[in-house]
Amino acid sequence: VLTIDANNTLDVRPVSTDYNITTGDIIINGTLDATNSSSTITSSGNWDSSGGTFIYGTSMVVMTGVSKTIATTNGGNAWTQRFHSLTIGANGQSPQASITTNTASPYSGFQVGSTSGGLTIWGTFTISSSPYNSVFINTGATLTIESGGVLTGGGQLWRSLVNTTTPITNNGTISVTQFTYA
Repeated sequence: VLTIDANNTLDVRPVSTDYNITTGDIIINGTLDATNSSSTITSSGNWDSSGGTFIYGTSMVVMTGVSKTIATTNGGNAWTQRFHSLTIGANGQSPQASITTNTASPYSGFQVGSTSGGLTIWGTFTISSSPYNSVFINTGATLTIESGGVLTGGGQLWRSLVNTTTPITNNGTISVTQFTYA
């Protein structure tokens, strides 16, 4: 378990070296700072940044756990909660990852990507059906669902309407309730 307490910061690139993190649960009540970082942050547990700040940089977060959750803000602004690159599962992983977005409150969710990055799904990614629980794929970011990957749930996946040059790659299953170009 990696816990960053309130008023504390973990910088994964304190000077000029990217440091990778591999752990179980990640609980951010302070700041996980990946500014200017290409670090890989791998969690086999739950991700909870609802009490703190994740500064994403160009980092990659890989969620490998089974029956785990991603919790960002509780009823806060999903636009400020962001991952640069988010990967659910891994090629050849068995059992494959199954991750669900926070179901504790409405209006929770997060963005993926900025002008690059994206969401890659090898396992099962469930967007819960809490009101307005959504994941937004930003302009320039990719959406890749690998063979055996599943995007499902009663929530919403939004894809930027101006994101016409970055294709969606679907070799798996999309069964999320609402898939919208906005």
